[in-house]
Amino acid sequence: MEQNQEMIFLNRLKSLKKDRGALAKLRRSGIDSISILADVLPRDWKQKWFLLVAECWADNTRDGGRLALVCRNLKINENRFKVLVFSDREELPQRLKSILRIITQKGSGVNWSCLLNDLIYWGESIQREWAMDFWTGEKSHE
Repeated sequence: MEQNQEMIFLNRLKSLKKDRGALAKLRRSGIDSISILADVLPRDWKQKWFLLVAECWADNTRDGGRLALVCRNLKINENRFKVLVFSDREELPQRLKSILRIITQKGSGVNWSCLLNDLIYWGESIQREWAMDFWTGEKSHE
């Protein structure tokens, strides 16, 4: 993914942090989100993941660490994490939202840039990294 596009997108989100109307639109996702973010969204298959991050970010604008490390540190239920890490691309959005709700309730945040990158490149390599983060607290070295 082009770093510049990701940075511009995340900076746009941060600029909306105090705009309650914009946050409400982002939470609803879909066309409402596109109306706010159109000029910073990719026009390809990655758009789905950018919109998912925007929707989730609108519920929890806190920054934090890599998602799996945050789950480890917050002692998120291991079975719940397994369901997430073994998700395919179709199941991933709903399962991710569930975990992020728990992280939000516990007053923590995630590294949104890293999460966006992980979602775009979701597959065995990212799943292995998350597993290493969660079960050992260390990033895998591939």
